[in-house]
Amino acid sequence: MKAAVFKRADLLVVEDIPMPKAGRGELVVKVHYCGICGSDLHRYHYGLMAPGVVMGHEYSGVVAEVGEGVQGWQVGDRVIRGIRAGLLGARYSAREKGFTMDTQLPGGYAEYCLAPAATLLPLPESLSDEVASLSEPLAVGVHAVRLSSVKLGDVVVVLGAGPIGLLTLQSVLQLGPRLLIVSEPVAGRRELALKLGADVAIDPRQVDPVAECVRLADGLGPDVVFECAGAKPTLQQALEMARKRGQVVLVALCMEGCQVSPLDWVGREVQLQCAYGSEPVDWTVSLGLLRSGRVQGEPVISKVVPLAEIQAAFQGLLHPTDELQVLVRP
Repeated sequence: MKAAVFKRADLLVVEDIPMPKAGRGELVVKVHYCGICGSDLHRYHYGLMAPGVVMGHEYSGVVAEVGEGVQGWQVGDRVIRGIRAGLLGARYSAREKGFTMDTQLPGGYAEYCLAPAATLLPLPESLSDEVASLSEPLAVGVHAVRLSSVKLGDVVVVLGAGPIGLLTLQSVLQLGPRLLIVSEPVAGRRELALKLGADVAIDPRQVDPVAECVRLADGLGPDVVFECAGAKPTLQQALEMARKRGQVVLVALCMEGCQVSPLDWVGREVQLQCAYGSEPVDWTVSLGLLRSGRVQGEPVISKVVPLAEIQAAFQGLLHPTDELQVLVRP
């Protein structure tokens, strides 16, 4: 079968690899769509994997083979890749583990992939395969919002309107903020943020995002800031703009060192809450939001590419564009 194999930093090669075989407790999934995740892009660009790895964890498809001992699944069932309870363990270090999580098995950038049955979820009939592949990034946004202190009537800022930022934005809207501000340098992403419910979208290249967000938030600063950009200056911006005893939720990962100056935000007793990945309950919430239409998935998908074009797609996503969620269709 065909799969996109990691060779070295910035290089994926599509080649033939052996067809997977379901062992005990496992399923083989015929992959329909697999989203290009920001974490995969980081692994790809910074070479955070061993050569030979097949990435891809945001996939949807159908069961092609059922292994021994598996109950409740049959060939032809529609599935999405979910998350295993307790996956991260008692003390999880992404630095030590190289952000591998459960990627030891070949992932969804392939015609077929092998997965423990416990990591898969049934796909609701009302959801398309394309939209269902957004369940994982939406679960990341839902997880961040569930960890936050957002309350009805709060002023909220989302820094960065990429796929995670736009899905976090829509998750925040479920809690009823009185003002939701987005900071994003790419015009097309700002426009979509407004269509999806943001009240204001600012260009941080044209205005000082800290000063502007403080001004819009009654001169006090926002109650909660979601840092979904992962750029070098944005964590410091988030901490500077939050109001006294406000909160910053760190969602995006800056893979290079970023400098912060704690004197001002420590003096204001700003809380920094980190959010990493998701938990099983977040998937339940995400699927419900997508199924009900309270979160729109289709506008976040900007392109579908065949497996043969995955290297070009990864390269394109390394540079700021209007591109949002790119799906690979093996």
